[in-house]
Amino acid sequence: MAPEKRDMVLQAARELEYIPVRPTLQNRHVETRVIAVPFDEPRKISWSINSGTYSGICEKAMECGYDVLMLLRSDPDWVVERSEFQFLDKRSDGIIFASPIIGETQHTFEALARHNIPTVVCYRRDLPEELVWVDVDNQGAMRGSVKHLVEMGHRRIVHLTLADKSSFDKRVRRDFFSEAMREFGLFEWAEGFVETEFFAADEELVRKVVAMCATGIVAMNDLLAIDFIKAAEQAGVSIPNDLSIIGVDGVDAPNYDLTSMEFSFEDIGLNATEALVDRMKGLPVEDCCREIPVQLVQRGSVRNLNGF
Repeated sequence: MAPEKRDMVLQAARELEYIPVRPTLQNRHVETRVIAVPFDEPRKISWSINSGTYSGICEKAMECGYDVLMLLRSDPDWVVERSEFQFLDKRSDGIIFASPIIGETQHTFEALARHNIPTVVCYRRDLPEELVWVDVDNQGAMRGSVKHLVEMGHRRIVHLTLADKSSFDKRVRRDFFSEAMREFGLFEWAEGFVETEFFAADEELVRKVVAMCATGIVAMNDLLAIDFIKAAEQAGVSIPNDLSIIGVDGVDAPNYDLTSMEFSFEDIGLNATEALVDRMKGLPVEDCCREIPVQLVQRGSVRNLNGF
């Protein structure tokens, strides 16, 4: 084919939003009994939150009679700017985004909604209204953290969070922290935010928190809390004697004696698959969305200031 003709064909494909599909799956009414789970990097499946979620997805998929297809495919060169089309080639009946940091753009989710692809997204809710979410009770996590610190005698409490403005967890947990602080009458500390880059807590950050005269910290998640604990040790600041800290998620918390608001990653995966199956059966989006509860697991990172 002459280069000019090829360019004309590719331009037509872009304008028509043509999607390459397997010949055997051309007919949309053919059920595949396959659930697709995208991962942008294979190594991420080894992370505890992802592996637990994926395990839950597989367990429920087997129970419901579905296979699970992990999507790692790169786009054809001519659709490189339209990455969402890798999810529209009819190899599966529906899609579950299991990784909270997969990096998919809102554009991808909008394309899935526009093409009526049954889709469930774990760990975030800022989605087109046609997509289903399965997420943690972030409000309960922040309220439970603040409540525990208050019950332990802490009043000067700050929120350790990410500087990254694009993180969904960062935005909602920050807002719910402020809400919880106001609920417990700690208005002067309701905007007590300390920001850091991911895995970038250092001695300077620890000294900043100490200079604020804070006694308690609610971290956005366990990974940030653990990062802070390591930096505090280097700075000669004792956890919990000098500063108390609570994390969220339950990622590696026992290894650092970290008190945490925890939930089951497997439950997220189980519920995501159930939600997708319900959605594929035609249930309304609002009836498919699920919120997973959290519970406080007390360890040694919070000091009791009540004197007993």
